[in-house]
Amino acid sequence: MYSLILILLFFASTVVTADEYKIDTLDSTQEFASRQIFTLTNSIDNFFGERKTLDHDNGSRLRVYSIISKSEGSDLYKEVNYRFRIRLPQLSKKLHIEFYRSKAETETLTPVNESTLPTDSDRETSTPRLGLGYALNIFRGWESKAGAGIKVRLPPDPYLYYRMSKKFTMPKGFIRVAPSANYSIKDMFSLDGIVDYDIPLAEDYLFRFSNSATWTDKTDITRSSHGPQLFHTLSKRRSISYSLSANFSSEIGYRIENYLLQLDYRQLIYKKWIYYDLIPSINYPKDNGFKKVLGIALKLEILFGERS
Repeated sequence: MYSLILILLFFASTVVTADEYKIDTLDSTQEFASRQIFTLTNSIDNFFGERKTLDHDNGSRLRVYSIISKSEGSDLYKEVNYRFRIRLPQLSKKLHIEFYRSKAETETLTPVNESTLPTDSDRETSTPRLGLGYALNIFRGWESKAGAGIKVRLPPDPYLYYRMSKKFTMPKGFIRVAPSANYSIKDMFSLDGIVDYDIPLAEDYLFRFSNSATWTDKTDITRSSHGPQLFHTLSKRRSISYSLSANFSSEIGYRIENYLLQLDYRQLIYKKWIYYDLIPSINYPKDNGFKKVLGIALKLEILFGERS
């Protein structure tokens, strides 16, 4: 972590200053922030390989979002948070370095492009991670990767992981299987698994039956979620998804915890980098006798690094 801070400070002098860049509109503000991201990351990356222009789009992104949600019988929930993805292509190629905040797997499981990612239903933002990852591909036909590093928190938390994934072609679509094993000093050992069956129904429709499960040694609890999803691209600026899930837990014997019906409507507000999600839901929790609990959430998100 401290080495990363020193590297960032060393290259910070190359970042464009507000005095050098005119900021007087929404577009110029977003462009200025995007140039800051690219200039800093490319300055670091150029040090280790072929020099590229500092404003080259290397895939780094910063997402800042605000969520307000309310469900029956609970207080109003508010959250302001962020997700980032730093891409250093040349450094990654030489040293296999990874740096991200958010689960890396989630950004590869959606049927639409990056600027219209569906909202994470659990709104989980994982701890930032800095580490080394190596492609192993031990098993034929499987993509596999092992890595180690630290979770950027106080105190720093070292971690290890091993991930695998494979797509199986089916008559009407494909099945993606992605198990993983993880270990860290704080969270101890854990296992995760995803099995998704995707069936394209038409150009703008995708059906998915999603299955996911996780087990942690620290709590010795297994949680799993199963159910169908339907993704519909309404236009270049609007999309909607429907999902129904049955969620299980082994906390008190392995049992159903709730059924959740959710709709996620996403609308681009401005170009490709400001959008909102309106998410009504109906929850049927076991602890409430499976009586319905209505809820709604509003999410506003700004994407820096995405150019018009």
